Amino acid sequence: MSTTTWGPSPGRWPPPFVPVISASPWGQAPSKAWANGSSPSFGKRRRAKPRTGRGTERQGRGSMRKGLRFVLVTALLGSAALAATQAPDALASVAYFQVDQVRLEGAFYLRHDEAVAAAFLPEGLSIWGDLEGIAERLGSHALVAEARVRRRLPSTLVLQVRERQPVALLPTPALVPVDAEGRILPIDPVHHDLDLPLLRPILEDGGALGPDELRMLAGEVARVAALEPRLAASVSEAALDGWGDVVIHILEPRTTLRFRPPLTRGRLEEGFEVLADALERTPGRIPVAIDLRFAEQVVVRYTSPNPR
Repeated sequence: MSTTTWGPSPGRWPPPFVPVISASPWGQAPSKAWANGSSPSFGKRRRAKPRTGRGTERQGRGSMRKGLRFVLVTALLGSAALAATQAPDALASVAYFQVDQVRLEGAFYLRHDEAVAAAFLPEGLSIWGDLEGIAERLGSHALVAEARVRRRLPSTLVLQVRERQPVALLPTPALVPVDAEGRILPIDPVHHDLDLPLLRPILEDGGALGPDELRMLAGEVARVAALEPRLAASVSEAALDGWGDVVIHILEPRTTLRFRPPLTRGRLEEGFEVLADALERTPGRIPVAIDLRFAEQVVVRYTSPNPR
């Protein structure tokens, strides 16, 4: 029986060099040194040499160029900013930019001619003129709460306003609208068909409403309308008694609401909940007054109350 032996023949030592042909995970076969059992030698990392001569000179010129570019950009930006501030003055003398149209935005009661007159636009005004001064003059009008002015190229000015809103009518003896601060507004109530509550100018003790009382009463009427917009249409008039309490007369249902200012949303809701309950309990019998002056109480009156 014959035997076949692979590899070196017995008795020979050390064995002859056998190349390794197995695959390597790094994509290539190991070197012969690895196959013989010895480790390969790796080259030493070379130390970078400092640049001298021409390299140092180029680096110096590069730093100088960066500094010059910074100075140039700074100068250009400064010139542009100076030109931007002086441009309106230069353009103001150009006839092409003279105002030939004025638009009014945000106005309902304020007429266009009234706005232009209040803004006091001089003849030959340029759109590059003093817009802040125009807005300040326009804002001084009694109907204007806030004013802004914009330019629209090439020759249009836009006047934007936020108007003061009328909340009540004050007999003086003629009826004049007032806003929430008690300011008298130059509005024709007949022309605009204003349906607003009437403010009593005479207190229950016979005195007249002063500026502070008028401001407070008008503010409470506006507050009630803001808290309950559906109630605003039913308020016919409001008065102030000698103790500083507010009396508001309501048309539907026909009753009065008496309270001490300022009126809160929660207190108003409590009053109308009690009123609704009273109407449900006694159908056909409407209370003449809902009194909210007492803390944590709502008093329902079916007879005319004492002035106090």
